[in-house]
Amino acid sequence: MIVGVDPGRKTGVSVYLPGPGTLIRCATMDWWSAFAYISGELGAAKAVIVEDPAQNAPVFARGLAGAPLTRLAQNVGANKQMATLLIEGLKREGMKVIPVRPSKEKWDADSFQEHFTYNGRTSQHARDAARLVHLYITGTL
Repeated sequence: MIVGVDPGRKTGVSVYLPGPGTLIRCATMDWWSAFAYISGELGAAKAVIVEDPAQNAPVFARGLAGAPLTRLAQNVGANKQMATLLIEGLKREGMKVIPVRPSKEKWDADSFQEHFTYNGRTSQHARDAARLVHLYITGTL
């Protein structure tokens, strides 16, 4: 099985079974639940692909100043820490973790359905995790 993870306060997790070529889970959960689910129930995963914002440049000014810039910096720092802890924790559990630099590309619900047949509702975080799975299985990481 292949697992894609978009870590954060709301963590997207997608689980793909290569044999039947099926996405069996595409969900959003809190960070602790995601870590427990991946390290526990998915311990036999072939690979865990994790979006790693620590690979981005450290400055995200985007024309902001003052309080909005401070808030953005805190949020980015928190996401980097959550990703780092997830990557290190899963490696400690003996899992093959592949950190991936975040992309600006996002899938809407229609784009997601073009790549996977999945009947449940999905959030942007879950679709980001599924996009990581797609990049892995198509060899375009």
